[in-house]
Amino acid sequence: MCGIVGIISTQQKELNKIEQATKLLSKRGPDFQSTMLFDGIALGHARLSIIDTSEAANQPFSDRLNRYTLIFNGEIYNYKELRAELEQQGMSFLTQSDTEVLLNLYIKYGKDCLEKLNGFFAFAVYDKQ
Repeated sequence: MCGIVGIISTQQKELNKIEQATKLLSKRGPDFQSTMLFDGIALGHARLSIIDTSEAANQPFSDRLNRYTLIFNGEIYNYKELRAELEQQGMSFLTQSDTEVLLNLYIKYGKDCLEKLNGFFAFAVYDKQ
């Protein structure tokens, strides 16, 4: 299982702790660790690659317009069905990951996307706007 971490602070020195915090999660996610810093927000992810092991599916994961960034841990049992639903509505995907499905669901439905999900998970989404 992966690991996620986030920091919200007005102090840059606090946000810079995201690297150390993410490294501490490497036992949960030994395959890849990465962080992203925004204005007052830091996100970190330690990945255990299971679904779509390509680099394109690494997290933090951003949409094509770089407005939304997601960190996600867990399993969405019905992600293939949800992806098919989104594809039928004209949405295209760059990866085979459940992470991209989740982010696109969030973009389309906001917090109401939670009603569609079957699984166990934790995630955070940062919206630059």
